[in-house]
Parts: sequence; structure tokens; C-alpha cells
Amino acid sequence: EYPESEWPKMEATLKAFGFIPPKMDLKKALTGLLEDQVAGLYDPRGKVLYVNASPLEGAELLEGLGMEGFSLQDVFLVHELAHAVTDQHFRLLGLPIEDKANEDRASAARCVVEGDATWVMLQYMFKALQVPPSQQGQMDDLMATLGLGRELMGQTAPAYIQENLLVGYLGGLALVKAAYARGGFPAVNALYARPPASMEQVLHPEKYFVGKDEPVRVEAVAPKAWGAAGFKEIGRGVWGEMNIRILLEEWGCGEADATRASEGWGGDGYVAFRGPGEVLAYAWTTQWDSERDAA
Repeated sequence: EYPESEWPKMEATLKAFGFIPPKMDLKKALTGLLEDQVAGLYDPRGKVLYVNASPLEGAELLEGLGMEGFSLQDVFLVHELAHAVTDQHFRLLGLPIEDKANEDRASAARCVVEGDATWVMLQYMFKALQVPPSQQGQMDDLMATLGLGRELMGQTAPAYIQENLLVGYLGGLALVKAAYARGGFPAVNALYARPPASMEQVLHPEKYFVGKDEPVRVEAVAPKAWGAAGFKEIGRGVWGEMNIRILLEEWGCGEADATRASEGWGGDGYVAFRGPGEVLAYAWTTQWDSERDAA
């Protein structure tokens, strides 16, 4: 998805804002994390799916729960098959899942794709394990048990990386469940026809369903003096509500304050620069739902 030339720019942009440590090698860290954690993959370009055949950490846990013989590989195979089937019907690459100009919009679209496949995977598990409907709601955090939890990523992975990798499954699952509760499979299908326009609409599904609080397009403009001083643009995009919450926490706000502040997001745009002496800088413009939210 990312040419070699983009990695240094992405890394520098995240460091400029403080999302990742100053000395982190982003590509090395992310590649290592994915190689350790990914259990399956569907490639919408090649129309091929892959599932890890190596033993998974969750297998021993399932045995401890009295589920001997239950195959985690089958569970993840179902997840990837769900991607393949939805790709046949909705063409996944037709969704903005790789919108590099607006990562917030891309993340929201990926939540539809991953949340749907996670929901299907859980239905398979509920049926295979004969989980009664009354208990299924208590098992929605099962992904953490199966190796998708933050604790298995290690404490060294920054919150930005952890949460952006997990939200597609966990936040996406909540969105798909909300859609299904409102209108069954037609409502889930509608998510593909009109994916959420922002992570705000994923985190607060009611905003998506009632069509309120559409994101405001915001353009960040750097001072002209920066160009004259030798600063070169290295990246631009949109952070969105979720990443602003993470950012506020990284800057020292408590979780409750960061959450409350970020929920007033209306739109944002940033542009990051590298200057002489490898100095990093950014211009960031934000739009809020009200003056109170801005304050």
C-alpha cells in the first residue's frame, strides 16, 4: 500500500505531532508488529486470501476453556472468506479504504469492512460453540481473548499504532451490530453503499444513522515565511476525532478530558514540514461543533 518513499514522510509527520517516539523506525516497528500478530489477510487486488497455518496463542486458551478441537485457523478463515464475498458484491477497493489524503475517512471505511468480517466470524463461533443468544452479547470482547487485544501488542507500541490497528475490528464491530439491530442485513449492506464519512460516525453510530454532524472540510495553510526559510512539505491529511483524542492523551491530558474534548470535533486539516537541520513543524487547522467545544 505504501511505496518506499512514503515511509520517511509518514514517520516524520507522526513524530512532528508526537504520536510516536523521536527515534522510532516506523516501518520496522509496524512490520514487526504485523508479522507477529496478523492471523489472516485478504488481498482485494489479487483476489487471494491467506491464513496463518502456525499455531496461534489463543489455541491453548481455548483448550483451557474446554474447547479442544476447535480450530482458530477456521475462525480466521471465515473472517477472510467474508472479505472475499463482500468484495465480490461490493468491490472493496471502490470504498475509500486507501484514501491517503484523508486517513480519518479511510479508517472509517475500513471499519465497515473489518467490522463486518468480525461480526460474521463471531456468528460462526457462536454457532460452532452452541452459544445461546442470551450469552452472545457478553462475548463481544472475544477478539481480545483471541489475540487482538492491546496487551498482546506489547507495551512498547505507541497508542496511535495500537488503536488504529484495533479500531477496525472493535469499533467496526460495534457499528455493524448497530446497523444490523436497526435493519438486519439490508442495513449492513447499506454501510458499503454509503460508508461513514469519518471516525466520528463510527465512534458515535447514531450520528451516522441520522445523517447529522457530517465532517467539515478544512484546509491547513502554512505561513509563507516557512517556505522562504527552507521548510519542505512532507505530509498532509486529516486526524479526526479518534486521533485527536490519542494526541491529547499523548500531550498530557487525562483520558476523560481527552475524550470529552475530542467529541466536539467538526473537522480538521494538517500539513507537516521538515526544515533545515531536520527540524519538524506543522500547521494544523481545526473546526469544532460549537464555541464551547472549541474552548
